[in-house]
Formats: sequence, C-alpha cells, structure tokens
Amino acid sequence: MKLAVLGPKGTFTELAALKYRRDANIIYGKGIYKTLLSVKEGKADEAVVPIENLLEGTIRETLDSLPKLDLKILAEFDMPIHHCLAKHRDTLEIKIIMSYTNAIKQCSNYLHEHYDNTELKEADSTGEAMRLVAEKEIPDSAAIGLRYAAEFYGLELIALNIEDNHDNLTRFVVVGKNGSNKNGTKTSIVITPYKDYAGLLYKLTSEFANRRINLCKIESRPTEKKLGEYMFYLDFDGDKNDEIIKEVLEVTKQYGDVKLLGSYPHLEIK
Repeated sequence: MKLAVLGPKGTFTELAALKYRRDANIIYGKGIYKTLLSVKEGKADEAVVPIENLLEGTIRETLDSLPKLDLKILAEFDMPIHHCLAKHRDTLEIKIIMSYTNAIKQCSNYLHEHYDNTELKEADSTGEAMRLVAEKEIPDSAAIGLRYAAEFYGLELIALNIEDNHDNLTRFVVVGKNGSNKNGTKTSIVITPYKDYAGLLYKLTSEFANRRINLCKIESRPTEKKLGEYMFYLDFDGDKNDEIIKEVLEVTKQYGDVKLLGSYPHLEIK
C-alpha cells in the first residue's frame, strides 16, 4: 500500500502512519493539502493526516481540504505527542526556533520561560524544521519536533517533553477516495447552508437532539466564496447505514448542501 504522510521524514504524521500500517510504502507530501492531493490524483492509496490536537484543537488545513478534494475519512486514531528541542551540534547560540505552527503553540509555556526573546519561525512540518536545522539552511536555529527526527538528522537534544501538557494527544485520520465499508462509530458531514437566518444553527442541531444523536463536534469555517458565509462541520455518533442516521442526513438537506465526509471506526493503536 502507498500511504501519503506529511513530510519530510521525521514527522509525527509519519510515525502515526507507521503505527497504522507498518508495511506501508510511505510517500512524503509537503503540506497537508498536497499530502491529501496525492490520494486524489491516485499517487497514493490512502493518506494519514492530523485533524485535531488536545491543546490546539482542530487542524484547520485538514478540515478545509477534505471537502475541497472530495475525500473520505476511513478511520481515526489518537497518538501521544511529546516534543523535544534540538539544534545542530555546531550551533553555539540559538537565535531562531522553528517548527510547525501548532507544535510551537503546544510548547508556548516552555518557550516563554526559556526563549522569550527568541524569534519563532514556522515550517511546513516538524520534520521539515529538523531537516532545515540539520542542513544549516537557517543559521543559529533550533527545531521543535519528534525525538526520533532529531536523532535521525543527527541533531543535539536540548530538552525533552517541552509540551505544555504531557498528556498531549493528536487525533489522526486515515483518508481515501471512497468511504469505508466497515461499520463506523462516528459520522462526519459538512453542511453549506442555502441561506443564513436567525435560528438556523438551533434548528439544525435540534434535528440531532430530537433523535437523541450525540453531536461530538460542531465547527464553522468560511466558504471562501463570500465574506460572512460559513459552512458547518459536524461529527456525531453513529454509522451512515443506521436508520436513524439515514433519517437525519435526509432531513438536514432542507437546511443546505450536505456532504458526507465519512462514517468510520475509532482505532486503538499502540
């Protein structure tokens, strides 16, 4: 199986993908959108991408990319996330700290305490930050990311477990072109309302409450078509083949265009 992940080598997404399928042929993508695009274009069979973090919440790039590319969630699983800080062995003074945006935010307390006046620079991924430091493309820099990546790139570890919460978790999703045939425990949809009016969200969520369907998550994102227009992402318990879920999916069509992102299981992965 060809499995696309957020690259380069040494990202948390790569580690998550190998936990999911150790025998997979890993394909590295630059950025979440391009990683998912490789599935859309048939260059990969599936992709593994982050969708939510315990500390920082939704990974918006994933949420926005799924409906654009018309891809389906096949499964989800959680993985502990522990960050380290590493530098090139020749670096004497750290003037820049690099990492993926969310990783920097997840380590804000440590950075504030130890590197309050140090410039923070965003990278496409934690693995990319480690690579840039290792190849000295950014002088006097250090990177936040996975310990495995620091060791792979031959960097010197400065500190371990620098995340704000040591119970930090990231939820990853497995994504493919077609939905899973297995019974799911959760369903995800995106609704683009036909028009906005007072009480729209109340009426929409009432359809689930009246049927005793548990809504796990609701999030609005801009449609990118008109300022002030939003679409709603909903996660809820149940499988698309359940009669009650079929019913609510049909009923919600009166409020807007409904796109099924998938019904899928939650995997327990060690």
